[in-house]
Amino acid sequence: MKVSSLGELNLIEKIKKEIESRKHRNYNKKDLILGIGDDSAIVAKDFNRDLLATTDMLIEGVHFSKKTASPKQIGWKALACNLSDIAAMGGIPRYALVSLGFPGDTAVREIEDLYKGIESLAGKYRVKIIGGDTVSSPSFFVISITLLGEIIKKEFVSRAGASLGDKILVTGTLGNAGGGLKLLKENEFALPHNRSEKYLLRKFLLPEPRIKEGRIIARGKYATSMIDCSDGLDSSIRFISLESKVGAKIYIDSIPMSRELIKVSMFLKKTPLDFALFGGEDYELVFTASPEKINKIKKHISEVTVIGEIVNKKEGIKFLDKKGKELKFRAKGYEHFTHNTDF
Repeated sequence: MKVSSLGELNLIEKIKKEIESRKHRNYNKKDLILGIGDDSAIVAKDFNRDLLATTDMLIEGVHFSKKTASPKQIGWKALACNLSDIAAMGGIPRYALVSLGFPGDTAVREIEDLYKGIESLAGKYRVKIIGGDTVSSPSFFVISITLLGEIIKKEFVSRAGASLGDKILVTGTLGNAGGGLKLLKENEFALPHNRSEKYLLRKFLLPEPRIKEGRIIARGKYATSMIDCSDGLDSSIRFISLESKVGAKIYIDSIPMSRELIKVSMFLKKTPLDFALFGGEDYELVFTASPEKINKIKKHISEVTVIGEIVNKKEGIKFLDKKGKELKFRAKGYEHFTHNTDF
């Protein structure tokens, strides 16, 4: 069987099962609090705090194009991916290791600018860059960042834990990054200049991870489960449902979308809902909480919306309109190797 037939998610699950089934391990099982299968791994650190570890790799031609993004923007986004993973656990980012692969004829200024982008975002969240690696790549850029963070013991939020009757919430508005990416693909060499288009482009090229909101949720013990919306809302809901062994009802009229996305979607000949459900790379938080905690959450987080509820696993995942009619969608969030997306 080829990896393209198996798919990214099934490959990860296969690797996870093989690693967990091995008899010979080089780590103490008691030290590993949360392993493969969530936004970050968690390892016991000391009496008060645990260690968070996450990593992301960006490949030129897959995750970014130097024709449509500057080195600073690429560096910023490379770190933002990792910061969002820490935010989804409710953690505090601390240290980053940056590894780069690039051709030998790359201009030194290009590498310097890429690091400026990384450092610019790192400075906002007091993240220290403590090392990494550089290697020669034959023809394209590769950026891999490993981010270490901390979480107060028993404060972390994982993808598992959603319970029957919980409400499903999201921060911010969804679909903006997907709309920005579509704009770049539609008009790769002549970037749009109107206000709405610039807004979507910034959301895609310079995303802001929800570190503050993640900490509020974790400290208040508001969420029963949480994930970042890097692969689109549809995929995020499916991940939570899978790990929590539950079903979900999503009320599509409640999904928050920006005026800018609604306006630009008409030009792109797509519905805003397409971008919200399947566009990905918004780096907003999707989480579940018991109904009695909703008012407290809204008191502390201004940009948060209830979009659905957790139901029995047997009901599956349903998207309902305002009349309660189920709408059918073909799952098309991004997945490596199968490339099952039209974004």
